[in-house]
Amino acid sequence: MIDTFVEKDLLVKSELLKKMYYQEPLIISQLSQQFAISTITCTNYIESLCIPFQKWIIKKHYHHGIYKFYLDQHKPLYQYQQLLLQQSHFLNGCRFYLQRKEHYLHFVEELFISVGTAYQLKTQVALFFEELFTEPNNPTELEERLLILKLSLKTAPCFPISKNFVFQQHINYFFSYIRQEGLLLSDESRYYVALAFLLSYQRDKKVQFSDTQKIMLKQFPIYLIIKKFFSETALSNYLDQNDLLFLTIIINAVPYTFTDVKLFQKHYQQLNRLLYTPLELKQLFYQFEQAFHSEVPKNIFFINALIKLLKTTTQNMQPLFPDMTIYLSENEQHIYSLVHQILINHFKEQKLNFRFNKSFVQRFTKEVNFLLDDKTIVIHLFFVVANKLYLPLMESILEQIKTSYLNIPVIVCTSYDELQQQSQQTLKQALIFYDDKLEPPKNIAKMTIPINIQKICERFS
Repeated sequence: MIDTFVEKDLLVKSELLKKMYYQEPLIISQLSQQFAISTITCTNYIESLCIPFQKWIIKKHYHHGIYKFYLDQHKPLYQYQQLLLQQSHFLNGCRFYLQRKEHYLHFVEELFISVGTAYQLKTQVALFFEELFTEPNNPTELEERLLILKLSLKTAPCFPISKNFVFQQHINYFFSYIRQEGLLLSDESRYYVALAFLLSYQRDKKVQFSDTQKIMLKQFPIYLIIKKFFSETALSNYLDQNDLLFLTIIINAVPYTFTDVKLFQKHYQQLNRLLYTPLELKQLFYQFEQAFHSEVPKNIFFINALIKLLKTTTQNMQPLFPDMTIYLSENEQHIYSLVHQILINHFKEQKLNFRFNKSFVQRFTKEVNFLLDDKTIVIHLFFVVANKLYLPLMESILEQIKTSYLNIPVIVCTSYDELQQQSQQTLKQALIFYDDKLEPPKNIAKMTIPINIQKICERFS
């Protein structure tokens, strides 16, 4: 929803930035058609992105209307996006509104724009709030918090950050704790959840929940993990039970996975039983089967992906959740349009006026595309051993690695010279494990993982 209001040039640059980050070739002629802009404008957009991100561009290549970039991957994509979207007058206008600085003259002073532009911007922001909130002039504390977090993730924190060292240590420990419980979060998700903790601590007003909402939220598997953490730490000195429920909503909304397949399956079985009746899901699966001409919707991975998408629709606040940075290929964009239409039609028939977050549907689309694609994913594993005696044993151990979706060629070698004979494309799709007795060459040091070959062989011999 927010993307329909953000300036078009920044949205185009945001998409170009994603392609740059993932090292996609930027073909000017194709991109100009895709975004309905001239080739000159498209070129200017790309060149303009080089200025703020110059120190993170490792290599830039241009040949016959095609750009190729290599950006520093140590910096997460969402941080690049933040630097770009901080220029947005619309997003800054939303921040002013939340700070109760909604007079258009404040926009003039802060954004250095004309009175006419400021008035138009204020009207646009007011319209966005009308579409987003149930009562635009009196949003609930939950709605307001979710929008603050959404804007903070897109640009920069738009609330005072606590300097309380002990509380911040609790947040850091929380991420270690949930990791021990088998729950994994991406860098972007961790940042968003940390902001939610800090916002809960900073806000005087508390989120109010009805008895029905409390009962529902306390049945979510995520709630049990957070509750256990609260009971085992002193976090209750800083946050109350309503904050615990708020954090349940937040963590339930971000992409997460598990360290163990059994934990993953148990989690989604619980969500399935909690949220939907078999009949409701069966009707939706049938529509997807008809659209894809495939039995993929009966696949357990498809069911879990659908539950992941729908678990945040219970309070119809999905548009307020963060727009995680997701890149779709041309084929995935086609599937996205199909998926979005199926969801809208299905819930309209159920007389449920659900509003979907675009990035949530995009994430679901990527998972669906993976399942629809009958190609196997090839990952190469290289093991560099210090002692030739371990070669046959390692090959025997690694031959056992087989899955239905992954084709994993395993190569055990005794020197890095053998690796240099592989193509760059192969090495890009490879995991290189080396005996910790060896020192990897500098040109591939970042691609390697040290392991103790001797202990592995002793364990399996």
